[in-house]
Amino acid sequence: MNEPEFVNLAQVVWEHRYYALLAALVCGGLAAVASLVATPIYKAAVVVTEVQDRDAAKRAQVTGGGLSAVANLAGIDPLQELTSDARIQEVLKSRELAEEFIRRNGLVAELFPKAKRPVTLWFAAKRFRERVLYVFEDRLKGTTTVSIEWTDPVVAAKWANSIVALANELIRSDDLRTSQRKIAYLEREADLTSAVGVRRYLYDSLAQETETVMWANGRTEYAFSIVDPARPPELRTRPPRTLMTVLGTTAGLVTAVVVVFAGAAQSKRMPGAGAGNSLPGRHSC
Repeated sequence: MNEPEFVNLAQVVWEHRYYALLAALVCGGLAAVASLVATPIYKAAVVVTEVQDRDAAKRAQVTGGGLSAVANLAGIDPLQELTSDARIQEVLKSRELAEEFIRRNGLVAELFPKAKRPVTLWFAAKRFRERVLYVFEDRLKGTTTVSIEWTDPVVAAKWANSIVALANELIRSDDLRTSQRKIAYLEREADLTSAVGVRRYLYDSLAQETETVMWANGRTEYAFSIVDPARPPELRTRPPRTLMTVLGTTAGLVTAVVVVFAGAAQSKRMPGAGAGNSLPGRHSC
């Protein structure tokens, strides 16, 4: 585009500046009203860390005293349960946790307030994991942030703390069942074997599993320890009213400029030749 054309186009906009300003104000006002009418969403977050001493005793016994070789003779993999502990991060993101949380709190109706037909627990868990629950793991800091986004800040904070407590409960219950099965197995094997080394390992493992059961029953924060509990937020997360207003105003202004250019091109007349007072087509957002 050469310089004269640029000046002529700028003149067109200047001559219709009031219409452009009106379009920008109308679109910006509509965007502001929409942001005010939209339901505000609040985010409550709880920060947790994994309980490190949960597996320390196991690793110490597994790696010390040469018990691994004896364990192999007995057909036991002492690291099997330790390896499975990597799943505890995935519990926070799991469908099982979401479904259990929804079931216990009766949240299907709250997640689908306008549903005209019964909603299954599967769909409720899907919406909960996609629109309500957010889990972010910071491996550098060793922390995990569990966030709940909801329309009520008090409820959001309550749910964030409750879902971490439920995750601890589910992991603890699963580990207790595993330890109890192992205790029953170790007791049977100890009665059947006569090898001194194997019996020693079996009784050491039995004592270890018994201690694990006692430790799990006596601790609330079993897998996750809360570093910063969730508090009811005072500021909304969505909608971003200022951003929506700015974008609406910009959209109105750009639309007005496009309409002015289109009107000038369609009329095929020079902007400065007495056509400045003509009104181009209707402005719209």
